[in-house]
Amino acid sequence: MISPDLIGRTHSRSILVERGPLSAFARSIGETNSLYFDVEAARQRGHPDLVVPPSYLFSLLLFAEADHPWVVDLGVDLSKILHGEQRFEHDGLIFAGETLTLKSAITEIYEKRGGALEFVERATDVFAGEQRRGRLITTLVVRHG
Repeated sequence: MISPDLIGRTHSRSILVERGPLSAFARSIGETNSLYFDVEAARQRGHPDLVVPPSYLFSLLLFAEADHPWVVDLGVDLSKILHGEQRFEHDGLIFAGETLTLKSAITEIYEKRGGALEFVERATDVFAGEQRRGRLITTLVVRHG
């Protein structure tokens, strides 16, 4: 079982939002709004650079945490982990060229089915400087047995 002592455990990482991966992501999801892949179009609309599509925050989190430190902290067999849910809150636009700080904390651990399934919820606040631009809430499911 996952220790409830992990609730409140934090990790913090910074990552630069790069144009290339951002543009490739936008095209890969079939985005047709040029704000996401055409710098000149974004600037003509008053933005400093490419605009980050809403769901790209999850990709940035994966890039920033390639070693998955919080998952390792859980102390469970990685083959038993499922991605259960992903939610997003958006507080403002994010642009290519910005360095974001991702501050994550495990917020909840609970079980279902008599302990056969454990759920771990983590909230990640996304900051550009001191300004919060969004939040990701990730739920992992750990299968036991």
